[in-house]
Amino acid sequence: MRLGALIAGVSAYICIHYFLKLLDRIGMMPFVIYRMLPGTLLLYFADN
Repeated sequence: MRLGALIAGVSAYICIHYFLKLLDRIGMMPFVIYRMLPGTLLLYFADN
């Protein structure tokens, strides 16, 4: 049980580290666009 928690913690740390490096390289705009499109569609279809 402890080994699993340790492995999960280390892998989460590594994942966050590389994700932050990716964000430094490409910025947040792709994620903003990705969230705006579904949000717009949801608002459009929720109104009908």
